[in-house]
Amino acid sequence: MKVLSLFVLALAVGLTFGASRTSADSFSYGLDVGNSALSGFIKDFAAVQVDLVNPNMALISFSSLFVGGRPYLLGGVDAVDVNVNANSWSIGTISAIPYIGGFTPGPFTDEGSGHVGSFGVFNLRVDSFDGFSHSSRIVTFMLTNTSGTWSSAANVLMPNADSFVAAGHIFVPNDIFPINASNGALATGFAGADPPSVTTPEPSSLALLLTGLVGFAARRRKLLA
Repeated sequence: MKVLSLFVLALAVGLTFGASRTSADSFSYGLDVGNSALSGFIKDFAAVQVDLVNPNMALISFSSLFVGGRPYLLGGVDAVDVNVNANSWSIGTISAIPYIGGFTPGPFTDEGSGHVGSFGVFNLRVDSFDGFSHSSRIVTFMLTNTSGTWSSAANVLMPNADSFVAAGHIFVPNDIFPINASNGALATGFAGADPPSVTTPEPSSLALLLTGLVGFAARRRKLLA
């Protein structure tokens, strides 16, 4: 009984913590489906996070990952791409962080709608100038919904006709720890994200579980009385 009580208490603390984590309203996807050019490399290649600032604005952040002792970078044509769940929108300044010295991200251009590799049509594509030497570790931009509102961060993007919500152009450096862009890329290809890749438990679900455990503990106490 004491163990169960401690478990319920721990769950209550977790519920409080979970509520604070979800209050920012964020949702994440993993670029975990690579095309044939990336078939020999370990996924995930990058992560995409959506942070809902308010019902009309969302910050989109693409972050390339370091997996299996190897870094991945984002760049070139169709560097980062999303399928926006809105009839019309505007995109703010596109910012980027390089992997390390020697790389010069961008400049970036909004290329509108079009095909991205084998992952179908996306209604927002962003190009980065000149390929590998201008690739990035992180690319961010703000979306503003000019035709309505988004109910949650998970509602900002939607699957395209091929069931992908986001994609990216991935560079695999020749060096495991590249200090500059001079040695070029070992491989380059596209990766896509099909939802959901990462979800955050809703506090309401935790609350239901907590309520059930408390009820179970009360009934067990009554039976043992």
